[in-house]
Amino acid sequence: MTLTVTACDCRPSRGTITLTAATSPILADRPPVIDDDNSGGTAGDNNQSLDAGETIDLRVPLKNNGGTTATGVMANLGTTDSLVGFDNATVSYGTITRALR
Repeated sequence: MTLTVTACDCRPSRGTITLTAATSPILADRPPVIDDDNSGGTAGDNNQSLDAGETIDLRVPLKNNGGTTATGVMANLGTTDSLVGFDNATVSYGTITRALR
C-alpha cells in the first residue's frame, strides 16, 4: 500500500507500507444498550436513556475484529463518580469468535 502524507505549505511525502492481517483477538465495544423499562429489576421511564434516579441494565456488546477467537473474556465496569453504583460490575463474555468481514 502506498501512503501519502501532506500538510499545508509542505511537500507531500510518499512511502510504501505493508499491512498484515491480525493473528490475535482484537476486541472492540459496540454501542451500549440501556434497559430502563421497569421490568426484570429495572426502574425507569423506558426511554433507553440513563436518567437520575433510575435503575438500569447496561449491556455493552463486544465484537472481535481480530484473526482468532477470544476465549475467557471478562469485563469490569467502574467509575470514579461517588453518585454512581453498580450491583454487578463484572461480566463474563466467555468466547467471542472473530467477526466475518
